[in-house]
Amino acid sequence: MTKVLTTNAIEYMKVAQLAYDTIHEVMRQGEADGKEGWEERNYRDTIEHAERHIYTVQNGYSHDSKEHITHALTRCAMAYYLWLKEQHDEREADAV
Repeated sequence: MTKVLTTNAIEYMKVAQLAYDTIHEVMRQGEADGKEGWEERNYRDTIEHAERHIYTVQNGYSHDSKEHITHALTRCAMAYYLWLKEQHDEREADAV
């Protein structure tokens, strides 16, 4: 039996691919520009950074909304990664 993808499933895949491509490009460009070290920050600070990008777009303070939206998306992904890493580290510490 072949599973047929619904319209929503196809859209989800498109959004997921767009998010992946966007995050990859922003992180690659940041690395090329020497903007490294995000891994050393905590997830709360990273969320605040994403919020600044969102605030800038919401309040019309930038003519380059695309840059701020893509950077906010990337910061949210980074924050989730850092949160997961922190949860893992806490579980490991509890096991000792």
